[in-house]
Amino acid sequence: MWVAALVITLGLAATASPENTGDALDYARDAAAASSLATPSLYEPGHLLWRPAGVVLRNAEGRTPSSDFRAISDEQRTLTRLSTVAGFIAAAVFGLLVLQVVQSLPAALLAVLLTTVGAAFLNFSQTGSSYVPGLACVSLGLWLGAGAQRGSLLRPLCAGLVLALGVLLWLPYVLVVPAVLLAIGFLAEGSPHVRVRGALLATGACAILGLVAYGAAASSQGVANAAEFSHWVGSSSHGIARPGLTRVAIGLPRSFVHMGNDGREVRRYLMRDALNPVSRGEVLRLHVWPKLALFYSALALVAVFAVRRPDGRRLLLLLLVAALPVIGLGAAWSGGEEERYLPLYPFLLLLVTWSASMAARQGNRLVPVAVGLLALMFAGNFRAFGPWAARERSRVAQARLGCAVASFNDHSVIVVPERADPLVTFTRDRLDEPPRNAGTPVVYLLPPNTVPGLTWDQTLAEMVARARTAGGRVWVPGYAVDSLPPRWSGWVEGSHSVTWRQVRQAFVSLPLRQTCTDTALLEVVPR
Repeated sequence: MWVAALVITLGLAATASPENTGDALDYARDAAAASSLATPSLYEPGHLLWRPAGVVLRNAEGRTPSSDFRAISDEQRTLTRLSTVAGFIAAAVFGLLVLQVVQSLPAALLAVLLTTVGAAFLNFSQTGSSYVPGLACVSLGLWLGAGAQRGSLLRPLCAGLVLALGVLLWLPYVLVVPAVLLAIGFLAEGSPHVRVRGALLATGACAILGLVAYGAAASSQGVANAAEFSHWVGSSSHGIARPGLTRVAIGLPRSFVHMGNDGREVRRYLMRDALNPVSRGEVLRLHVWPKLALFYSALALVAVFAVRRPDGRRLLLLLLVAALPVIGLGAAWSGGEEERYLPLYPFLLLLVTWSASMAARQGNRLVPVAVGLLALMFAGNFRAFGPWAARERSRVAQARLGCAVASFNDHSVIVVPERADPLVTFTRDRLDEPPRNAGTPVVYLLPPNTVPGLTWDQTLAEMVARARTAGGRVWVPGYAVDSLPPRWSGWVEGSHSVTWRQVRQAFVSLPLRQTCTDTALLEVVPR
């Protein structure tokens, strides 16, 4: 039964389609256009080695540097394949880690299943982002370090090196480095002296590789002092800051369980959105609350079971050491994003599977039942990420595009008000469908995605002028000129520094016309 469930789950995961591709298109664009590995723009501190990895793979495939949109699509496919392979590696390492610590094959298979169907994992393992490859490295470091045999120095050394590689792929993994190093002291074989020596060796290897890599990259950027280094590293936040514990409370389970658009409706209620108001009764009827209750109840049962046993307390402490800085960063910056909590996957799943296995052995049925319900809830993520969901998103997007598809070319552009518009994610994911396969990008204005030196509304005018000068055509969504944004558009009044009224005025000022009948887009025409 376990093997059959594993095969089915892995097969479904391999055919999953992401709902959120993150910045995968931007990574692919930079890697496709870079003339060599010496190109300074490749080394963005939040994902230091991801773009260079794309350049290496591009050269290995015999492709030449190009900023052509089709070349960017080829690069994104390559990075996506790398991420998918890394996802299977991460899932396998999770299984090996649990088998090593819990010494139970069913628990190891459960770890693989829970990992594979976790919402953030399932989504980002199918994108060209560095989140899952970084997780694979961190998990490998944890497995190597925790499994170090008595007196062995090779595994702690390798653990430190691959742990540093994970941080170099995505900087927030640095937050769980102390937990990984503590795991060597808790879980490795040998006397306390031997385990401490292994942890120190891993720490040194991780620190040296990390400092050398960041030092070299900072030097290539012309960084000359600590203040400039701090500013350079801080630039990886892209000026986005959405603090708050409410975001963390929903964002943490959202990393494991798909919440749909319920988070947006909660945000509309909290922001008192006057354009798409949400009442208290509507908020209480959202599907998010039973999911949150089951998620946190299951974790509470696991924690209560674990804290009463010495081995459980050690695993619970590892999770707390990992979780506190991760949650702290989430509370200070963008805590609602599901990828924010990927660093917690190995620690949380190790605790959950250990508790389920130990409880089952001791005749405690409550914890295994809670974990089983959690697994079923995770499996529901396939509704959002399965191929059938991708086909529905494609149907809706193509209905919006309609007859405008015939006019798309390399110089055309579709400009939408903000990133939450479903066309943005659709275009970033579906590489072989219009408008992406025609070379026409969908560009968003908010959060600020501006031409340097220009405001968001000036950027809109610049995009229009640039595309028309190049012989392209410019399209905008019809709802951009409506007095109220549609509920599905993703717009939440109050979440940006500008109002919908200002956005509408900017689009209304353009000369717009519906140039064909079965499209939800308006074309910007000559005055």
